Amino acid sequence: MSSDSYARSPNKKKIKLTWSHVEKLLLKPLINKLKNYKFDEIFAVSRGGLIPGVYLSHVFKKPLRVIEPWQTPSIRRHTLIIDDVVDTDYTYEHIMSEIIQHHDKITFAALVKKPWSKANVVYGTVMNEWVVFPWEQ
Repeated sequence: MSSDSYARSPNKKKIKLTWSHVEKLLLKPLINKLKNYKFDEIFAVSRGGLIPGVYLSHVFKKPLRVIEPWQTPSIRRHTLIIDDVVDTDYTYEHIMSEIIQHHDKITFAALVKKPWSKANVVYGTVMNEWVVFPWEQ
């Protein structure tokens, strides 16, 4: 997440996660929830969604595509869009507003959802702290 997001965040307390934390506390619960959704492909939002996207692509054996937060993805099938954190809802709102005609084919997911986020996403867990992932350390 950008330093701009950190500046706007209501909670400045940081928590550094290990790979074990990510797998047990975030990915496992997210995967269990996503088993109830239908999707044929995964879009990983660069950069935060890249590592979770690759992981989920292997777990669900679905093709992976990468999108930038400002891009309009070309949705042709049921699609999972993955990001690391939903915090300010900016990326979520931008992507969803660009593909509004495909809402019925989209599942948006994140490893972490902030308690103040209003985004309609499938998430691993809710965390108030500023999350530092192991791939960011």
